[in-house]
Amino acid sequence: MTKRIPNYLRIHTEDTRPTEGQAIDGLSALAEVCQAFERATGWTLRYAPGAPPAGDPDLLWSAPVDPGVGKAPGHLRIDRRGVQTPTSADCVDLATAGQLAGAVGAILAQLSAAQTAVWQREAELAAGVPVAVRDDEPALLAARLEAVLRSGAEAIGGHAAALYMLDVDTTVLKLRSSWALGAERLVEPARALRGAMADLEALLGHAVVLQNPSMMRYWRAPEPFCSAVCVPVSTSTTPLGTLWVYSREERDFSDHQTGLVEIIAGRIASELQCEMLLSDRAENAWIRRQVAAAARLQDEQLPRVVPLMEGWDLAGWTRRAHPIGGDFYDWFVAADERLIIAAGAFDDPGLDTALAAAALRGALRAHAHYEHDLAVLLERAGRTLWSSCTGEHPASLFVAATSGGSGRLRYALAGRFGALVLRGEKWELLSAPTPLLGTEPKVSADERQCTLSPGEFLVVYSDTVRNALDADGRPWSDCGMAQPLLGHAGASASALADLARAMLDTRSSSALTNDETLLVVKRRA
Repeated sequence: MTKRIPNYLRIHTEDTRPTEGQAIDGLSALAEVCQAFERATGWTLRYAPGAPPAGDPDLLWSAPVDPGVGKAPGHLRIDRRGVQTPTSADCVDLATAGQLAGAVGAILAQLSAAQTAVWQREAELAAGVPVAVRDDEPALLAARLEAVLRSGAEAIGGHAAALYMLDVDTTVLKLRSSWALGAERLVEPARALRGAMADLEALLGHAVVLQNPSMMRYWRAPEPFCSAVCVPVSTSTTPLGTLWVYSREERDFSDHQTGLVEIIAGRIASELQCEMLLSDRAENAWIRRQVAAAARLQDEQLPRVVPLMEGWDLAGWTRRAHPIGGDFYDWFVAADERLIIAAGAFDDPGLDTALAAAALRGALRAHAHYEHDLAVLLERAGRTLWSSCTGEHPASLFVAATSGGSGRLRYALAGRFGALVLRGEKWELLSAPTPLLGTEPKVSADERQCTLSPGEFLVVYSDTVRNALDADGRPWSDCGMAQPLLGHAGASASALADLARAMLDTRSSSALTNDETLLVVKRRA
């Protein structure tokens, strides 16, 4: 019995390697340059693909044409064949001719590198992504698209193929990738979609077959071939452009051949979508890394160590609703040995808010070193916020200062921070709503003061803490903040801050939508 099934599986693999020397071979002016070189020097100059063969008796001089994008595609050579007698008066010496030929080779290399860059860039622009080389994606998109065009055209007996992509406004079609048209075609301007009858018909979802030159002219084919087929390139929801396969002969394209071209168009759309997804993934990963770095920076800028200021104990926390936000607390010792204590809060989270918070915190630290009046300090910090954000990021700010162990605390407040003093079994509210910083160039504020006896403490908290809802939908309020802390005069500032946070976690039933900040300033017993 004769076995008719072969022992092997036939697999067709597309060659995605760029064609060596294609860009240089396609330069129409190269032959004219070589002819002018021979007339000027008397020596025969020509370009040959690949490396110069070893032991060539006709080779007098050679130099690679290396565009710096991989293996040199070819070389320039001065041959013995056809050369005039070297002693002729019309013939320069070989060394001089070699210098001139080397300069020609350098120009060719630069031109080849530019054409290769355009070839790659146009294909990348077709996918709407920047030019990038990935370690896990060795085959360039430009090479993959050209390989698909080549295999598709050859499968139906075509002589050239081209991919034209729509711009964002869908007004023009730009050649982004081609096979057998020449690299110089990629630098030509885009053609208007209006009047491109075959492209418009294809973008409606129809395959257009043009069988002769008269039909090519009537349907406004973009290239001067004798026949062509045009199909749409699109995703399931979006038209991307058109795919053309050209023939140098008058011919018809069968339904089977047209179907193959449509399959090729689907393959191209898949390549472009894949490239866009890879680009989005890389961009999203970069954004996530930057957000994580910004979040770490915000956390690192929060103070960790309490200054060695006699008689004072400090603690605070900021709980963010998102990786980065606008709330902060701060303390530091100014140049004149005053202890500066501050807390800031913004209404909206986000990267722009985090930048505004950094500007406000930096302005506060800069002005505090030489400004003693806290009301003026607050106004200047607000002016800095206004100039950097022009009213888009209003903020609440609390700032206080003390020196020595007298217990006297000066403070100023703008916005909706809550501030209350707990004295044994009693509490006193120090704050009242005032205009927010950053809403106008100048915000007036008053400096006030209070005195803390040993064991008494001040609690400053953002409006989001005050308005946190309990299980019955009621806001925590200033009284809700004060009551759990009464009777804890012997606790440290850190313990008091942790207690307030635990009570907030227990009572609050709503999801965190904005940052929460709390600051405790205690006079040590």
